[in-house]
Amino acid sequence: MSKYGYRVVLGLLVVFFTNTVFAYTSTNIYTPNGSRVTVRIYDELPASELAELEAEVSADWPGAVIISPATARYNCHSFAFYKHYSTNTYWLNDPRKYWEDGSYVKLPSGRAIDILEVLDPIVYWENDTIMHAALWNGDKPSNDWTAVSKWARYPLMLHHWLYTPYVFETDADVDDWNVIPGVKVFGYRLAQ
Repeated sequence: MSKYGYRVVLGLLVVFFTNTVFAYTSTNIYTPNGSRVTVRIYDELPASELAELEAEVSADWPGAVIISPATARYNCHSFAFYKHYSTNTYWLNDPRKYWEDGSYVKLPSGRAIDILEVLDPIVYWENDTIMHAALWNGDKPSNDWTAVSKWARYPLMLHHWLYTPYVFETDADVDDWNVIPGVKVFGYRLAQ
Protein backbone atom coordinates (compact mmCIF):
# COMPACT_ATOMS: atom_id res chain seq x y z
CA MET A 1 0.00 0.00 0.00
CA SER A 2 1.30 3.48 -0.84
CA LYS A 3 2.19 6.05 1.82
CA TYR A 4 -0.94 7.97 0.77
CA GLY A 5 -3.12 4.87 1.26
CA TYR A 6 -1.78 4.36 4.79
CA ARG A 7 -2.60 7.98 5.65
CA VAL A 8 -6.17 7.61 4.43
CA VAL A 9 -6.69 4.36 6.36
CA LEU A 10 -5.08 5.84 9.49
CA GLY A 11 -7.26 8.96 9.18
CA LEU A 12 -10.41 6.89 8.82
CA LEU A 13 -9.46 4.77 11.84
CA VAL A 14 -8.86 7.91 13.94
CA VAL A 15 -12.24 9.34 12.93
CA PHE A 16 -13.96 5.98 13.52
CA PHE A 17 -12.47 5.38 16.96
CA THR A 18 -12.42 8.93 18.35
CA ASN A 19 -15.54 10.33 16.68
CA THR A 20 -15.31 13.40 18.92
CA VAL A 21 -14.67 15.97 16.20
CA PHE A 22 -17.72 14.98 14.20
CA ALA A 23 -20.14 13.84 16.92
CA TYR A 24 -23.54 15.54 16.81
CA THR A 25 -27.20 15.13 17.52
CA SER A 26 -30.05 16.40 15.35
CA THR A 27 -32.98 18.54 16.36
CA ASN A 28 -35.42 20.96 14.73
CA ILE A 29 -35.78 24.71 14.73
CA TYR A 30 -38.45 26.78 12.99
CA THR A 31 -38.38 29.66 10.53
CA PRO A 32 -40.35 32.81 11.43
CA ASN A 33 -43.19 31.43 9.27
CA GLY A 34 -43.17 28.09 11.12
CA SER A 35 -41.38 25.79 8.69
CA ARG A 36 -39.39 23.04 10.38
CA VAL A 37 -35.64 23.01 9.70
CA THR A 38 -33.35 20.18 10.85
CA VAL A 39 -30.12 21.34 12.48
CA ARG A 40 -27.17 19.70 14.17
CA ILE A 41 -25.78 20.17 17.65
CA TYR A 42 -22.06 19.42 17.54
CA ASP A 43 -19.83 18.55 20.45
CA GLU A 44 -17.34 21.31 21.19
CA LEU A 45 -13.76 20.93 20.02
CA PRO A 46 -10.95 20.73 22.57
CA ALA A 47 -9.68 24.13 23.77
CA SER A 48 -6.29 23.55 22.13
CA GLU A 49 -7.92 23.06 18.70
CA LEU A 50 -10.07 26.16 19.15
CA ALA A 51 -6.96 28.19 20.02
CA GLU A 52 -5.25 26.87 16.87
CA LEU A 53 -8.22 27.92 14.74
CA GLU A 54 -8.12 31.43 16.20
CA ALA A 55 -4.36 31.73 15.61
CA GLU A 56 -4.78 30.47 12.04
CA VAL A 57 -7.54 32.91 11.13
CA SER A 58 -5.64 35.82 12.69
CA ALA A 59 -2.55 34.98 10.64
CA ASP A 60 -4.35 34.26 7.36
CA TRP A 61 -6.94 37.06 7.49
CA PRO A 62 -5.29 40.07 9.21
CA GLY A 63 -7.91 42.49 7.86
CA ALA A 64 -10.72 40.76 9.76
CA VAL A 65 -11.43 41.12 13.47
CA ILE A 66 -12.33 38.28 15.85
CA ILE A 67 -15.42 39.34 17.81
CA SER A 68 -16.25 36.01 19.45
CA PRO A 69 -14.05 32.91 19.95
CA ALA A 70 -13.86 29.86 17.71
CA THR A 71 -16.51 27.21 18.36
CA ALA A 72 -17.97 24.15 16.68
CA ARG A 73 -21.40 24.96 18.16
CA TYR A 74 -22.90 27.07 15.35
CA ASN A 75 -22.15 28.13 11.79
CA CYS A 76 -22.71 31.09 9.48
CA HIS A 77 -26.18 30.07 8.24
CA SER A 78 -27.54 29.58 11.74
CA PHE A 79 -26.01 32.88 12.86
CA ALA A 80 -27.39 34.83 9.88
CA PHE A 81 -30.89 33.35 9.75
CA TYR A 82 -31.72 31.80 13.11
CA LYS A 83 -30.01 33.44 16.08
CA HIS A 84 -27.64 36.40 15.83
CA TYR A 85 -25.76 35.65 19.04
CA SER A 86 -22.56 33.80 19.87
CA THR A 87 -24.58 31.72 22.35
CA ASN A 88 -26.27 30.02 19.39
CA THR A 89 -25.86 26.23 19.53
CA TYR A 90 -27.20 25.10 16.15
CA TRP A 91 -25.37 24.18 12.97
CA LEU A 92 -27.66 24.82 9.97
CA ASN A 93 -26.41 23.28 6.73
CA ASP A 94 -28.92 24.81 4.33
CA PRO A 95 -30.84 28.05 4.98
CA ARG A 96 -33.02 27.90 1.82
CA LYS A 97 -36.19 27.16 3.77
CA TYR A 98 -35.95 30.65 5.29
CA TRP A 99 -36.69 32.28 1.94
CA GLU A 100 -38.56 29.43 0.29
CA ASP A 101 -41.33 29.70 2.91
CA GLY A 102 -41.46 33.49 2.61
CA SER A 103 -39.88 34.25 6.00
CA TYR A 104 -37.20 36.24 4.15
CA VAL A 105 -37.35 37.94 0.78
CA LYS A 106 -34.48 38.25 -1.65
CA LEU A 107 -33.46 41.83 -2.33
CA PRO A 108 -33.29 43.00 -5.95
CA SER A 109 -30.08 42.13 -7.77
CA GLY A 110 -27.77 44.83 -8.99
CA ARG A 111 -26.99 47.40 -6.33
CA ALA A 112 -28.47 45.52 -3.36
CA ILE A 113 -25.56 46.91 -1.35
CA ASP A 114 -27.30 50.30 -1.54
CA ILE A 115 -30.49 49.03 0.11
CA LEU A 116 -29.10 46.59 2.68
CA GLU A 117 -30.00 47.42 6.26
CA VAL A 118 -28.19 46.42 9.45
CA LEU A 119 -28.84 42.72 10.24
CA ASP A 120 -29.99 41.84 6.72
CA PRO A 121 -28.50 38.44 5.86
CA ILE A 122 -26.26 38.25 2.83
CA VAL A 123 -25.69 34.88 1.16
CA TYR A 124 -22.59 33.96 -0.82
CA TRP A 125 -23.13 31.55 -3.70
CA GLU A 126 -20.51 29.77 -5.80
CA ASN A 127 -22.29 28.86 -9.01
CA ASP A 128 -25.51 27.29 -7.62
CA THR A 129 -24.12 26.26 -4.23
CA ILE A 130 -24.63 28.22 -1.02
CA MET A 131 -21.16 28.72 0.43
CA HIS A 132 -21.60 31.23 3.25
CA ALA A 133 -23.94 33.67 4.97
CA ALA A 134 -23.28 36.84 6.94
CA LEU A 135 -25.16 39.68 8.57
CA TRP A 136 -24.84 43.12 7.04
CA ASN A 137 -23.24 45.35 9.66
CA GLY A 138 -23.73 48.65 7.87
CA ASP A 139 -20.79 50.37 9.50
CA LYS A 140 -18.19 52.02 7.35
CA PRO A 141 -14.87 51.83 9.20
CA SER A 142 -12.24 53.20 6.82
CA ASN A 143 -15.01 53.52 4.18
CA ASP A 144 -15.36 49.72 3.97
CA TRP A 145 -18.79 48.13 4.18
CA THR A 146 -18.67 45.45 6.85
CA ALA A 147 -20.42 42.23 7.72
CA VAL A 148 -20.39 39.89 10.71
CA SER A 149 -20.16 36.18 10.04
CA LYS A 150 -19.16 32.88 11.57
CA TRP A 151 -16.44 31.16 9.56
CA ALA A 152 -17.28 27.44 9.99
CA ARG A 153 -15.58 26.29 13.22
CA TYR A 154 -13.45 29.42 13.25
CA PRO A 155 -14.42 32.55 15.23
CA LEU A 156 -17.25 34.99 14.66
CA MET A 157 -15.65 37.69 12.51
CA LEU A 158 -16.15 41.36 11.63
CA HIS A 159 -14.88 41.90 8.09
CA HIS A 160 -15.32 43.76 4.83
CA TRP A 161 -18.28 42.01 3.25
CA LEU A 162 -16.08 40.62 0.45
CA TYR A 163 -13.03 39.82 2.61
CA THR A 164 -13.81 36.21 3.50
CA PRO A 165 -12.45 32.76 2.59
CA TYR A 166 -15.72 32.26 0.72
CA VAL A 167 -14.98 35.04 -1.79
CA PHE A 168 -11.19 35.11 -1.95
CA GLU A 169 -8.63 32.36 -2.12
CA THR A 170 -5.05 32.94 -1.13
CA ASP A 171 -1.75 31.28 -1.74
CA ALA A 172 0.19 31.98 1.44
CA ASP A 173 3.48 31.15 -0.28
CA VAL A 174 3.22 34.03 -2.72
CA ASP A 175 0.84 36.28 -0.78
CA ASP A 176 -1.51 36.36 -3.75
CA TRP A 177 -5.27 36.91 -3.43
CA ASN A 178 -7.76 35.89 -6.11
CA VAL A 179 -11.53 36.11 -6.33
CA ILE A 180 -13.04 32.64 -6.54
CA PRO A 181 -14.71 32.30 -9.98
CA GLY A 182 -18.50 32.09 -9.95
CA VAL A 183 -19.05 33.79 -6.57
CA LYS A 184 -22.19 35.93 -6.28
CA VAL A 185 -23.63 37.63 -3.22
CA PHE A 186 -27.34 38.31 -2.62
CA GLY A 187 -29.07 40.16 0.17
CA TYR A 188 -32.19 39.02 2.03
CA ARG A 189 -34.57 40.75 4.41
CA LEU A 190 -37.00 39.48 7.01
CA ALA A 191 -40.46 39.66 5.40
CA GLN A 192 -42.95 42.07 6.93
